[in-house]
Amino acid sequence: MQLQLAEDPAQPSSARGVASWLSLGLKIEELQSRIAGLVKQAGANPTITERLDIDRRKTRLDNMIDDFSRKANQYLAEDILVGQGNADSDWHDVELGDEAILPLPSNISADQCRDHGVGYLVDDELKLRQGQANDALHNIRIDLGHRSFLYRTAVRQAKHSQHKKSRAWDAVHQRYIADAARR
Repeated sequence: MQLQLAEDPAQPSSARGVASWLSLGLKIEELQSRIAGLVKQAGANPTITERLDIDRRKTRLDNMIDDFSRKANQYLAEDILVGQGNADSDWHDVELGDEAILPLPSNISADQCRDHGVGYLVDDELKLRQGQANDALHNIRIDLGHRSFLYRTAVRQAKHSQHKKSRAWDAVHQRYIADAARR
């Protein structure tokens, strides 16, 4: 989807690089969610290693946000107000907490974007979000297929023995945990 938007001849010449800029914003939002998950998983008393890992990720995220915000000046007028997004939009129905609100079109009213001549950004972000959702669904399908394969080759083959079946399930779970850690 990002490549389609980048090569779209209907885009204004001032929009060169807008697809990669919007993709960076979506990646930042994903990282914000992952870090929030790590903080929640670490709990009230995280270990030193967990705290260092979270701090390292937050520093990297802050650098990405700074870079994204600098690039936003290329595409957005300075008098555009970044707020809580469109009143008529369901794009962000999540708690933001202490996360930075990025200058994405979804955090700016669609009317305000159109008034400043950057209405195409709203459509481009929506297309990228749809592509992101399709990628997530594809990954879920791949994961389910992989789990099904592991079940058929390991667990089903271990019938007639509770001990073998328990070991097979443990192997499936360990493989799944290892795959999840790589992502």
